Amino acid sequence: MFNIYTNDLPTVIKNSNTGMYADDVVVFLKHKNINKLFELINLDLKNIASWYGSNQLAINIKKSNYIIFTKKITHGKIMEKINDSQLFLTINNVKLEIVEETKYLGLLIDSNLSWDSHIQSINTKINKQIGILYRIKNILPKRVRLTYYYANINSHFIYALPIWGTKL
Repeated sequence: MFNIYTNDLPTVIKNSNTGMYADDVVVFLKHKNINKLFELINLDLKNIASWYGSNQLAINIKKSNYIIFTKKITHGKIMEKINDSQLFLTINNVKLEIVEETKYLGLLIDSNLSWDSHIQSINTKINKQIGILYRIKNILPKRVRLTYYYANINSHFIYALPIWGTKL
């Protein structure tokens, strides 16, 4: 139902591309000029904030942030230019936080698209579950252990694997 309610949101976004899933909205734009990039996205963010207000919806600013995707070799220079030029994105006159990595739909995405943080996060989750599986190996029947494995270990491996799995 929420998707039907919000399906016209992309019509107010003139410069950027959008991705929408349930109540998550991502706005992205590629531009060679960093100043123009910030200008265009800020225009779209203003339109988005207006659309949300007109539809009696609120944007959770605390959960809103942005990330600049770059090649590792140019990342420092670009971030320096952003800081020196005092470029920032705002929603309702509130500055958004720039981050080096962010979580989107369960994936940890970093500014270089390396997936190292995501893989480390999965590794941590899985190691805990393997420890539990090891402790129950002589207590529960194989059928129950397999169910536990597929629910708590395998599910982490296969979630969005076509996206991040090429890193392996």
